[in-house]
Amino acid sequence: MNNNDPHATHRETPAPQGNPPDVHERLARDIHRVLRAQPDRVAPAALESRVFAEIARRSALPWWSQPFARWPLAARAVFLIVTAAIAAAMILGLARVLNIVPAQLSAGSLLMIVRGYWNMAAGFCAYHLAGIPLHVWTLAAAGVAACYATLFGFGAAAYRYLWKAR
Repeated sequence: MNNNDPHATHRETPAPQGNPPDVHERLARDIHRVLRAQPDRVAPAALESRVFAEIARRSALPWWSQPFARWPLAARAVFLIVTAAIAAAMILGLARVLNIVPAQLSAGSLLMIVRGYWNMAAGFCAYHLAGIPLHVWTLAAAGVAACYATLFGFGAAAYRYLWKAR
């Protein structure tokens, strides 16, 4: 492109001459020094008081209103045991409604029924999955790994685009 052309919309830039690395390091140090010299920004007093009030309000909440990870260990253990018992009762109730298990069960007979269903499911899986060739398992594992890698990549891109730029 001719630099004397008055209608030119694009300027040619000269090719970089290969700045020595110390120029970049010096520039980075200078920028760092200038940014460190800037005074700290002070939050407005109204914002500061609102933030401290919210922190105090959340700290005063009873344990059951806080996130599960902040519950006492005993409460979390009891919750998990009770939840598992309720799930087992619901499954057993559904099995009784569908006449899969008899209405009168003892603990031993219930264990035998569960063991029988487990053995039946394991045998079914062993019979049907044993006929699948190894290359199909390898391709399936590679496909699942590719899906996870893609999901991880999309998550990283979304994080970088949506939150990191702030």
